Amino acid sequence: MIGGLLLSGAGKRQESPVAIAGAILTEKDAYVALPPEVVSPSGTERVISSPDGKYILIQRTMLAPTKSPFPDDIPPKRAELSLLLWNTSTRQTSVLWRRTLNEADIAQPSGVEMIDEIQWLPKSSQAFVQFVTKIEDDSQRSNRRLAVVDASRGSLRNAFSLGEKDELIIATDRPLAVLRRFDKSAMQVLSANGVPGSASILSDNAIIIGGWMPNGKTLWGVRVFSSDALEAEKKKRWVIVDIQSGAVSSVEKRPEIARMENPPAPPFVLKTGQETLKKENISAEIAPIWLEGKTKETIGKIFVTSDGEQPELLPGAVLYRKHGALFALPLIRMDRETYTRLETERQRRVTLANAKQIGLAMMMYCQDYDENFPPSGEGKMIAEVVNPYLKNDSVFKDVSTGKFGFTPAYNMTALSSYNTPATTPLGYLTGPGGRVIIYVDGHVTWE
Repeated sequence: MIGGLLLSGAGKRQESPVAIAGAILTEKDAYVALPPEVVSPSGTERVISSPDGKYILIQRTMLAPTKSPFPDDIPPKRAELSLLLWNTSTRQTSVLWRRTLNEADIAQPSGVEMIDEIQWLPKSSQAFVQFVTKIEDDSQRSNRRLAVVDASRGSLRNAFSLGEKDELIIATDRPLAVLRRFDKSAMQVLSANGVPGSASILSDNAIIIGGWMPNGKTLWGVRVFSSDALEAEKKKRWVIVDIQSGAVSSVEKRPEIARMENPPAPPFVLKTGQETLKKENISAEIAPIWLEGKTKETIGKIFVTSDGEQPELLPGAVLYRKHGALFALPLIRMDRETYTRLETERQRRVTLANAKQIGLAMMMYCQDYDENFPPSGEGKMIAEVVNPYLKNDSVFKDVSTGKFGFTPAYNMTALSSYNTPATTPLGYLTGPGGRVIIYVDGHVTWE
């Protein structure tokens, strides 16, 4: 099944000088692109992938369509806010949260709940989403709440309300978070499912938390003694905060910080470019995206799109935006031996199909020219003569090398000259490890 999905032009053997268009080959593995898929329609605003790349959260704002040729000049009368989840394994998109706005909501968004911040928990399928609703008065106050995404279940669950100044501090290397409540001078450890633990006192609001330390039990930060930026930089002091007790201790230098564990890097990188297309007096700028190997030993390239932006490389796909929509180009990894076998089978099927088209074109020519084949000669000359019946000269190429692969095998042009057309070769088309015989009656076989 996979072999039928491999892209054209892929799968050349290592000694072949022809570039690979749809696969990247290392010494042991093969990375193959499948057809692109729509992850989110137009209106994509923010894309946040989980640390392991298995899930994607998409914040989307979809405006009501308009028939005007200048839609930016007309205020929308309706809009939809939504939070989507895309599973890279199943390649399915689900809606976690949705709000519809009318014309009044768009003009004055007070009282409308919106997404404020999205943060994934490391080494888990959970994410914290902070929602904010501006209070309908002249103040700048707002109501906030915390919700938990469980990507493995495809669900969004409300956790609890947040204070206006509450701060969520996510660990960098483990599924853990601390909620700092300024109005209560307290901290609470949050589990992966958003359940808060017992509160510890942190009464010193002059402490700015910077992040987590490697032990997963303490935070590092600075104590600031002045609101003036230059003065604060001179007088700041490094501190360590215990997340269970809230105890604060000063240190002389910046503490060691926890580092995020990045997944193993693939043997290829994203590449982007800028091109200008011109047709008479019309021109357009496009931005192609492709993948290519990091080293000379890595063979081939994978074409992603002719025009895209903001590409992101995930373990199993390439994400990119195009005209406001979010697309994914799935990537599959297999051992090189399996890939070579599947790609050889695919190329043989293509060669058989191309040979069948050549045979059919020859028969159509024969019908139009009083039961005569084209004058015998070189393969390229014959290909030029019958190409009007095909309108695709690529069928004459050897798909495994990219070179011209058709060789005629007939001398007599009159169809009536052949007593056994089903067993008399008309020509040959080379392919991977062999060739296809095209017979006078139009049928083909692999040799």
